[in-house]
Amino acid sequence: MHGFENPFEFDMALLDPVHLMMHRGFRIDAEKKQEYHIKYHAEWQDFQAKLNSIAGHEVNVGSFPKMKVFLYEELGLPTQRHRGSGGKRGKITTDEPALRKLLLLSKKNLDSAKTENMKFKWLRAFMAVMLILKIRAVRKLIESYIDVKVDSDGRMRTTLSVGGASTMRFTSSKTLWDTGLNMQTVPVKLRPMFLADPGKELGEADLNRGESWIYSHLAEEPLMMQIHREGLDFHMITACAISEVFGERIRVEDWPKFAEADPDKAYQLRYMGKRDNHASAYRMGPNKLVEVVNKASDEHGVVLTKKQAQLAMALWIQEYKFIESWWSAIEHQLNIDRTMVTPYGRTQTFHDRWGDDLFRAATAYVPQSTAVDYTNGGLYRCFTELDRAGKWGFELLHQNHDSIVFQYDEGNRDKVLPAVRELMEQESVSVNSYDITIPVEASYGRSWGELTEYKFAA
Repeated sequence: MHGFENPFEFDMALLDPVHLMMHRGFRIDAEKKQEYHIKYHAEWQDFQAKLNSIAGHEVNVGSFPKMKVFLYEELGLPTQRHRGSGGKRGKITTDEPALRKLLLLSKKNLDSAKTENMKFKWLRAFMAVMLILKIRAVRKLIESYIDVKVDSDGRMRTTLSVGGASTMRFTSSKTLWDTGLNMQTVPVKLRPMFLADPGKELGEADLNRGESWIYSHLAEEPLMMQIHREGLDFHMITACAISEVFGERIRVEDWPKFAEADPDKAYQLRYMGKRDNHASAYRMGPNKLVEVVNKASDEHGVVLTKKQAQLAMALWIQEYKFIESWWSAIEHQLNIDRTMVTPYGRTQTFHDRWGDDLFRAATAYVPQSTAVDYTNGGLYRCFTELDRAGKWGFELLHQNHDSIVFQYDEGNRDKVLPAVRELMEQESVSVNSYDITIPVEASYGRSWGELTEYKFAA
């Protein structure tokens, strides 16, 4: 494993670059941070004023008792209860999945309303629920990423924990001094405030669909393997396979013409292909897919129904028929000893109750853990051969699950980015006796949020 005797030894070696990245942090554009503060506080106030106008009084969206009264008594919406297992099962909820369900219900009833009174009722409910979601979203941006404390030297830092997640992903949180943030979840639209140091340029290198490379070979799914090995667009091909759910069926060969004629619809459909790839491969289930897609509907413009999710996932299985054999093999292995082993030799024993939750966790474990180890192998080589060697002013700044972020002296872009890609692609992992080298993409720029794709020489 990366030249180490075992995974534990490798994890211990990662502490050196991780400590260095935590110490360095990112330079923050104070003016941009203040600009975001003003912008998003103004949005919050605007959304709140509109919600108060609809309600006829101040609505505290952070108070469960007041939200329960407003939604289920004042608006007369059907009471939502927690689903799944656990102590909250069956209890009344006003959480985001409940709100998303109420939003869809309100829209459906609004579209089918026959009288002006019913139209008004459901329009009022739809607008109120939409505004509650917007307020909660903007409050999270402000509290988690914008109004957080920056260290006295003007840098934003995070605490990275090696193997903090069950899949051995790093986890990220505030520092011990209550500064910084979870740097692995910073929304792209806020990343422009993260800057390269003076005289430096930022670079980011990330795996091109790392997990799907791995699970396509774990499943030995022939079409999926062909897509990856030939460098085809996995998400676009899936988008075509499920396109009839969202309109007319689009053939792969017709995609370029379709995308040129209607780029917005093509973007949305490809987004659904990407989401369906992840959800279906990991046996997510239609309810969860609806929740994930609709949670970000403000960004991509897609609102998904359960029926659409079910049809899209059924079409996905028809397209990638061999995936179900992989799932059966996982269940067989769980039945033997409940233990999954990754190509890098990591093992995890699953103690959950036998059923869908167990199967989903075990299905995701090997691809996700393998992709993380693959990324960290490249990170460690960049640390030893570039960072520690002081080459081209290279400095690691952050690991973002399947990518690494770094900076280097200006003028060295054409040396650094090819070198980083070479070091990351030196990694090769054997999956079901297939030797896999996952392609690496790179980008560069002055800020983390405004990066330009780097074109490698052929």
